[in-house]
Amino acid sequence: MVFNALGLESQAREVIEVANEKQLGEAIARGRENGLRLVTFGAGTNLVLGEYIDCIVLVMRARGISLHKDGSSFLLSAAAGEDWHGLVRFASAQGAFGLENLALIPGTVGAAPVQNIGAYGVELCDLFESLEAVHRESGERRTFTRSECAFGYRTSLFKRGVENPWIIWRVTLRLQSMPAARTAYKDLAQELEGFGTVAECATPVDVMEAVVRVRRRKLPDVRRIRNVGSFFKNPVVAFEVVEALRWKMPDLVAWPAQAPSQAKLSAAQLIDRAGLKGMALAGARVWRRQPLVLVNEQAKTRSEFLRLAAHVQAEVHRRWGIRLEIEPDCYPPLA
Repeated sequence: MVFNALGLESQAREVIEVANEKQLGEAIARGRENGLRLVTFGAGTNLVLGEYIDCIVLVMRARGISLHKDGSSFLLSAAAGEDWHGLVRFASAQGAFGLENLALIPGTVGAAPVQNIGAYGVELCDLFESLEAVHRESGERRTFTRSECAFGYRTSLFKRGVENPWIIWRVTLRLQSMPAARTAYKDLAQELEGFGTVAECATPVDVMEAVVRVRRRKLPDVRRIRNVGSFFKNPVVAFEVVEALRWKMPDLVAWPAQAPSQAKLSAAQLIDRAGLKGMALAGARVWRRQPLVLVNEQAKTRSEFLRLAAHVQAEVHRRWGIRLEIEPDCYPPLA
C-alpha cells in the first residue's frame, strides 16, 4: 500500500475507509473477530510507514462541521475526516477566531489532537474543548476533556503508537467571537509588514493570509514534493545549555518553554549551522528553504529514508551536543 505523503512502499493487511458510525462499528467487529489490531490514518501527512503493516488500517472519511454560540465564544465541532485547513477557513469565514496561526497545516481534524499540532505561537490545546473517541476493541464511546488528553509539545494521550486504544471520531474547539491576533513570531510579523500591515493592528484575516504566505514560501507543497512537514521537534533544554551554546552561536534562537527553567531551541537553526541544509543521502534530502523538512526524492523504503534523519541527528549532536527527536509518527513503531 502506498498511502502516505512520503510515498514510501508500504502494504497493510487490509484497508477500510470509514465514513459513518455504522462502518466504524463493522470495522471494529471485523478486527475483533479476526484478532487483528486496528490503526487509524487520516491524510497520511504525518506518517513514516514501514514496508508491512500487520493490521487493519482505517482511513477516516467521516465529514461534518457544526458551529454554535456558547456565551461569548463559539463551539466548533468537526468530524475526524474533515480537512484541517478547510476547517480553519470555515471558522474564519464565520467570524470564529483563534485558528488563524494554524492555517495550511496538512492533514485531517482527527489527526490534529494526536500531535497537538502547533505553529506560530499557537497550539491546538490552546483552543481545545473536548473530543469523542471510540475504543478500537470494545466499541465503547467516550468524551475526553482537555486535561484528560495529556497534551504536550507535539504529543498527547493518543500518540502512544500500538498502545493507543482510541479512535478519534469528532473534535470540538472553543473559539472566540472577538479577534485577538497572535503575531509575536518574527516571520509572521515580517510577512505582515511586507504587505503593509502593522503586526499590532493585524486582523485575523491578515494573520491567516500571512501564515499561508510564509508556509507556501518556506515549506514544500506536499501535493508535488513528498514530505511530512517538520521532521524534527524543536528541542527543549535547560537555560544552562542555552548559555553554553551561545558561546558558539551568539545569535542562537531560543523561545520560552513551559517550564520556567527551560527554553525551546530552533531545530532548523541547529541543522542549518551544522551545514546540512540541502544535503542528500539515500534518496532523501534536507529541504533547501527549511532544514526542518526532509523530502523524499528517490527512497523506496522507510529504512532508506531514515538514513538521512539519523545522519542529521548524529551531526547536530556532534556539533552542538543536542539530540533531535523525530516529530512524525513511525508505524509500525521503530525498534
